Amino acid sequence: MLGKLIKHDFKSGASDVGIVYLIAGIVALTMVAFLVFDFGQGKIVSSVLLLIVCAVAVLVTFISVIRNFSKTMYGDRGYLTHALPVKSSSLIFSKWFVSTVWVLISYLMLYIAFFCVYNYLSDSSGSDMYDMIMMMLETMEFVPSQKILTGMIIAVGFKGLINMASLVIFIFFAITMGYVRPFHKLGGVGQVLYFFGTYYIVRIIGKGLSKLAELYFTIQDSGLGFTFSDAVAEIVKEYGGGAMRLTETYVQIIAAIVLFIITTDLVDRKVNIK
Repeated sequence: MLGKLIKHDFKSGASDVGIVYLIAGIVALTMVAFLVFDFGQGKIVSSVLLLIVCAVAVLVTFISVIRNFSKTMYGDRGYLTHALPVKSSSLIFSKWFVSTVWVLISYLMLYIAFFCVYNYLSDSSGSDMYDMIMMMLETMEFVPSQKILTGMIIAVGFKGLINMASLVIFIFFAITMGYVRPFHKLGGVGQVLYFFGTYYIVRIIGKGLSKLAELYFTIQDSGLGFTFSDAVAEIVKEYGGGAMRLTETYVQIIAAIVLFIITTDLVDRKVNIK
């Protein structure tokens, strides 16, 4: 049943963001055409337009996430959704998973657009950028190996994915609070306040704990590791390894799990469905 829910939510989301993604694809193809025919003015216009369209795609995706969750869980389709023979946790998980995928796609489109436009306007290639980075690294006393660089890129990407997934849960919690008595009296303004209030409280807790004891993820040619020592993390970096702060990320993961549980409980017992 969960698979069917996810499939349905993907179709629902595609109907909202599909047009924007289609426009981005058309603009990207236009860039390629201008590149082939070496049309200078169109080159600049299409590049700017692509960045604008991809930035709009991110905004539209978030609006779609908020709209779909509100409408299908608490709006005019709320009764139909809750009449399904599934648990509230499955409903929320399905919408969280699909929303996270759409947000991820929108951000990837924006990052790829920045990369392509930079190389497009500078008449350079990805290999030129890679060579420039390698030249910068060669000025360091200990140059990170390709294995370490790859590992750090994967770690940074995974951390970014966690941030996106957590952000979606924060949004769902804030929306849900707007349908719980007596918090519903503030309406949409209250939902905005609940989101930013929750987000910054978690950030403050994360920063506070990181000052007390920062957990680092380290990567060296000899393998992966974790440490609470700032000195060890600095030594790893000095000798060409990588070290990433994780305390705030772990706090964010724990907060997202707690908010998921709270949201599910509110849906089951407290929510005022229209």
